[in-house]
Amino acid sequence: MYTFRALIFVGIISLSTCRPEIQSQPQEQQQTKPNPLLNCPNIPAKQQFNATAYFHDVWHVVHSFNPDLPSNKSEDKTTCVKLTSQILENASVKLFYTQLIRQSELHTEWITNLDDLQNGVGKFVSERIDKEDDPPRPLSPLHTTVIDTDYSNYAVEHKCVAFRKGLFSGYLILNRKPNTLDPNVEPLLNKLELKLQDFILLSKPGCAEA
Repeated sequence: MYTFRALIFVGIISLSTCRPEIQSQPQEQQQTKPNPLLNCPNIPAKQQFNATAYFHDVWHVVHSFNPDLPSNKSEDKTTCVKLTSQILENASVKLFYTQLIRQSELHTEWITNLDDLQNGVGKFVSERIDKEDDPPRPLSPLHTTVIDTDYSNYAVEHKCVAFRKGLFSGYLILNRKPNTLDPNVEPLLNKLELKLQDFILLSKPGCAEA
């Protein structure tokens, strides 16, 4: 049985401990098992993507939407999520996700190879970094598509990760400031045939200090 821990409603997730029998399958069987990430939606990405401009300062997740798990809740005043990043000397980026739910904080760290972005397309794969006190476990890579961004104010992302026998994916609206929606976002959602009212607003007070 998997223990699933979601850091936000969509996209940013970690897969926790797997049972030993899953890990001890014959290597041949593991290699022939289809890769579910091949079924991630092929969503157009930002062209001429500037990784240096994107991976700096703080991004706040202000809205989230999972098409497969629609919610009747339009606002969540108990949660805020932020992303910080650090460009390393080995041409990689370390991503830090922090989620504050009520009074509890959750953290995960991911690593992304900047070489994957040399073609100027805003798509990248992140691998989770295990902490020393974490139990060993198989981890699924997180696929991110940056659909659009102006780097200084807003971004819209799609994230996709394998979970159990399927996929977990969804959309995130990011802003450099918490509880702020850039006016360029809603027209972009309309082009994607998405509706802002289907997204959950993450509006916990005090997110700037989180």
